[in-house]
Amino acid sequence: MKVSVVYASSPYDQFEQVLDVAVGVSVAEVIAMSSLTKQHPDLDIAAASIGIFSQRCDLATVVCAGDRIEVYRPLRLTPMEARRLRAERQAKKHT
Repeated sequence: MKVSVVYASSPYDQFEQVLDVAVGVSVAEVIAMSSLTKQHPDLDIAAASIGIFSQRCDLATVVCAGDRIEVYRPLRLTPMEARRLRAERQAKKHT
């Protein structure tokens, strides 16, 4: 069955690989089969957030045909920090 592994290390650098895997393999096994860790050796898969079609999952999750395994990069800012910075910029525009 075919599944894909995707990772965006930046807005300009995206990794995507489609793999043909056996039934019953886990997310961790699929990531290990991909070339993701070779292309991004600094990426710590065990600490990374993982999802399938934007739904969080863990490395032990068994994949289904057509799944898109997404490895998420850490946030630079929390949503609260981002809102605060936007509000500060808006306040400066209006003064």
